[in-house]
Amino acid sequence: MRIVNTIVAAALSALPVLGEETEAIRVPLRFETLENAVTDGNLVRLRREYVQEGAKPLVFEAEEATVAELQSSDKRILADVQASGGYCLHYVKKMEYVFTVETPGAYQVRFRAWFPLKGFYCHNERMDDGVATQVADSQSGEPQVWFWTEGAVYELAKGRHEYAFPSPSAFCAGARLDKVALFPVGKAEVAGQGPAASPITTPAVGVAISKRINLRRINSWRLDYETTTNGGSVVVEYSFDKEKWFPAPSGATLAAPTPKPRFVYFRFSLNGKAGASSPWTQGVELHALVEKNNKEQM
Repeated sequence: MRIVNTIVAAALSALPVLGEETEAIRVPLRFETLENAVTDGNLVRLRREYVQEGAKPLVFEAEEATVAELQSSDKRILADVQASGGYCLHYVKKMEYVFTVETPGAYQVRFRAWFPLKGFYCHNERMDDGVATQVADSQSGEPQVWFWTEGAVYELAKGRHEYAFPSPSAFCAGARLDKVALFPVGKAEVAGQGPAASPITTPAVGVAISKRINLRRINSWRLDYETTTNGGSVVVEYSFDKEKWFPAPSGATLAAPTPKPRFVYFRFSLNGKAGASSPWTQGVELHALVEKNNKEQM
């Protein structure tokens, strides 16, 4: 379970003012049902795991990480026409890639990265249960150009692995990450955008349902989010009983009906397109109008 971070924005003024006894607040979304979906920070995406094809390199699109938590709620997956797949990550504080090795052996990590300034950039990383180590990234390369860095070497057994970049500084300070690749040692030559990503083993559909939000003190609410479908679809809905669902358009102010239900739930349904990036929602924030001086846990 992860909490969707929220920030009170100027748009709170869009909520109706029902009198001096009400006030606008932010409400954190917590999720109780995750079916092939991940809720990292203010992102809702499909869960991604990978499998090696024979003895080919293991290659991951950065934005298609198994876990990708951005540095703050105002950060976004970045569109970049020079990036593989059209997107990259920056200001990401935590990442993780889960994959299955078919051909055991020693593998050299390479990153396709971009740095805003010429200087020393580094991150911490850990393979499986190993000790986190610091890796130099920029290697004094030219700034504001995409290039392939040289990372650590890992001896990988056949089977499932977890490659983690611990919080709070997986790839930050304005650095951008396009691809992560693990090449068999001695075969790490790469150019351009590199080889295509390894096959994804997880389904192309997913659902995330929030825990219940208590409506006892809530008069109305507004759910804000930004959607990128990547050829698939994202459907966001709300329900009072998790049986009948209603559309929850981004930015729409919705009032509780009379008689008032006890709870409201939110559902994010993701349907991906084969060979494309996951559809996602970013900047998810829930705001509510509640009775003053009489609030209880939502």
